[in-house]
Amino acid sequence: VQLDDDVYPSDALLSAMAAAVASEAHTHGQGFYGLYGPEQRSCTAAGYGFAEGPGDGNYNIVLTSVAAMRLELAKRFAAAFYSSYAPLVNATHGNGEDICFADFVRRSGGQCVRVLANYTHMPDALGHSGGGVFSLKPEHMFVRKLECSCLAQQQELGMALLDCVWDGFQRATPNSSLSIF
Repeated sequence: VQLDDDVYPSDALLSAMAAAVASEAHTHGQGFYGLYGPEQRSCTAAGYGFAEGPGDGNYNIVLTSVAAMRLELAKRFAAAFYSSYAPLVNATHGNGEDICFADFVRRSGGQCVRVLANYTHMPDALGHSGGGVFSLKPEHMFVRKLECSCLAQQQELGMALLDCVWDGFQRATPNSSLSIF
């Protein structure tokens, strides 16, 4: 189970996620990997947004503020991270790490699955640097839209993925003071 420090999950949510992971091989087969959590978003070529459920052929992501998966999936993602996603995640200070994880799940033949149960999110919590929550910055959602668009185009990963996001950012905001770095 992955748990951010600004989230307080209910016992029901933790139990539901654990049950989903425990029944995964029986429900979907041994080679299936899922990412389970309560917060789901749409991440497609059209961009990034809120999603109440799967629809219209869009693949959805589960935010990793509260998420569960089999240990094998976490190990496989860690092994692929540096060559596939690290350039982008490092350049954006972690913005989109959940999008990258969901992309890895999708490319591995798995899927993100919403698990419904209560939790508390504390959006006003200060980050470790005392500078506030990154998700409240004006470029946060725009960068996520670019990440989704680039991944949906089946871009190569690694530096090619970072270049795609950076090029899109530069084209859309040529005279802006916003920065993703």
